Amino acid sequence: MGIALLPEYYARKINPDTFAAVPLTEPEICWQLTMAWKKHQRPTPALRAWLDIVRDEFRK
Repeated sequence: MGIALLPEYYARKINPDTFAAVPLTEPEICWQLTMAWKKHQRPTPALRAWLDIVRDEFRK
């Protein structure tokens, strides 16, 4: 048994036959997202994939 708080983007992707996703509505959770990485190193494939997801989601 466990519980996790996920951004809605990921909660929409989970299998509803296996997991229950319940939106939190009270109190409203406001997020300010900040990301940082070493600017003089080539980003890893995982970081590039994450940045693509974030860019796509925040363009909406």
